[in-house]
Amino acid sequence: MHKSLELNNSKTRSEIRSLSGKLHELHTRTEKKHIPATEAGSEGNVQPDIDIIRARCKQLEAEIAVTKTPESIMLLPNDPGVRFNELCADTEQRISQYKECVDFLSAQCSDMHQEYERECKQREELRLIIKAAEAKLTETDSHNLSHAEVCDRVQTKLKKLKDTDKEKKKQMVDFLDRKFPLPDQVTFNRVKKKLGSEERGGQLQTLADLLPLKSIIDMLMKACMSSPNNPYIVVDHRFWPLYVEFLLVYGIAVLHPDDSQRIKLTPFHL
Repeated sequence: MHKSLELNNSKTRSEIRSLSGKLHELHTRTEKKHIPATEAGSEGNVQPDIDIIRARCKQLEAEIAVTKTPESIMLLPNDPGVRFNELCADTEQRISQYKECVDFLSAQCSDMHQEYERECKQREELRLIIKAAEAKLTETDSHNLSHAEVCDRVQTKLKKLKDTDKEKKKQMVDFLDRKFPLPDQVTFNRVKKKLGSEERGGQLQTLADLLPLKSIIDMLMKACMSSPNNPYIVVDHRFWPLYVEFLLVYGIAVLHPDDSQRIKLTPFHL
């Protein structure tokens, strides 16, 4: 009986030594790949976990040492087989808990490693940005530009921006003309009849009065630029209800909080 317990304890101690080695290796890797707690948010959590695992290791070793004493064996039932089975079950349970702790620490170490790689990538990107900014600053300092040269550069950049803005507006108009044409007379009559009882449907008069979607968006953009404190436009009989609904549903425009007949362009720049 005692030989069996000794053999089982010896096997358990060897497994604990192996797990302790893995724990030490994980702890070493964690210290090498240190990530500031303010960025990664992990180190403050990992250290208490390591301390808990170490405490459990000591607890297991102490319990194994206790099982070697005659007093501890006397607390078990008199049947040698029952004693052996209970000691084995308890030891296996402790080893299982120990392995779970090591697996948990391994997962946290893996997370820290991934966070460390992300931090390294971000640091490299920031280094390149700073390098480019320093090169730009050095280039600016090395050229003593006159007032006329500075104005010329600004005018060139402004012209480029205006040309880009003109091109983008042209592309938007082409897209809206192609994808959102005005409705035909049949569709107009059907929608007018369907919405006749509603306020907006009652405003519809003739198909010729309707504004294309590009004109509505242009009105919204001009109101936003010319009157930023009151960028709302009034929805009248010229507005095709389905276009207004489209602008509201997809977040391109928003309703006035107190007047459902007024809309404005969504402030995307805020």
